[in-house]
Amino acid sequence: MTKIEQIKLTNFCEENKKKIRENAIHKLIINYCQSNRIPALWGNVHNPRQNHYYFNYISDRKLRTMPPSFTIPIHSSIGKTGTISFSLCEKNNNDQSLFFYAASLVQTVIPYLHDKIDDATVTNKVDTCNLTKRETETLTWATEGKSAWEISRILSCSERTVTFHLQNACNKLGASNKYQAISKGILSGMIFPNTPY
Repeated sequence: MTKIEQIKLTNFCEENKKKIRENAIHKLIINYCQSNRIPALWGNVHNPRQNHYYFNYISDRKLRTMPPSFTIPIHSSIGKTGTISFSLCEKNNNDQSLFFYAASLVQTVIPYLHDKIDDATVTNKVDTCNLTKRETETLTWATEGKSAWEISRILSCSERTVTFHLQNACNKLGASNKYQAISKGILSGMIFPNTPY
């Protein structure tokens, strides 16, 4: 299993960051962000359902101790998860209209952030990981479900040579096996299934 990389951007004060860690609130928010793309509203929010058209509302007893907050999930095409979180400084602030207005404006930059994160991660991955033509060929045939023996017959080489190229591809992609290498190769745009050589 690959380690999930997380990018976090927040305006929380140190006191609230400490409260988030102590109450494991960050785990609730990160779990939400890993499986959702809709921004989340949480914390001590007045009339959360009234403002529901912008957000999903995360209702949890632990979260109600925090000031009104919202988190925007960010997902790159190669599996990186990011969160951008904002909160009001005071949890008992009676006028939250400016908070909701800011939250709605921040959402307009989400597509831009997704594009930039994808550009940065995919470009960086391709720059640091150059598969040879043979590694790409063997990995592409592996996406078609071919065994090392079958690939060796297709490419007119030995089975050991195919295994060597698949292992090199795994190492370059930071994968622990060929299935993970296939996934990373496809997600990063380095290999394309159904493109036999």
